[in-house]
Amino acid sequence: GSIVSAQALAFGMTALGPPSKHRALAQKVIDATQDLSSVARTNLSSDSLIFEVAIGSFFADEVVRSVMIDIRFVIAVFVAMSALTCIVFFQRDPVKSRALLGFGAVFSVLLALVST
Repeated sequence: GSIVSAQALAFGMTALGPPSKHRALAQKVIDATQDLSSVARTNLSSDSLIFEVAIGSFFADEVVRSVMIDIRFVIAVFVAMSALTCIVFFQRDPVKSRALLGFGAVFSVLLALVST
């Protein structure tokens, strides 16, 4: 029952192109690995072979996806912050009112977010 020797073989592949084709390629790789696993188990009559498939995405793809999901929240928060600062800093006298100053501060935060 103890392992006398073991060997690991690794195969790496990088796929370029649109993500929709990556999914189709990944499915073909998974299907081929399952076929190879079943053939190996049938011919070797052993469960000592383990086939694994690990599929990862690029970090940049994940960042773009999360930004696209969160952008509507950024817009909503910007509108809420603008309204709140204008209400808080508003005074009837246009000289003493700081609403435009508050809006300018919120707008500078928006520019900082957009520039990064």
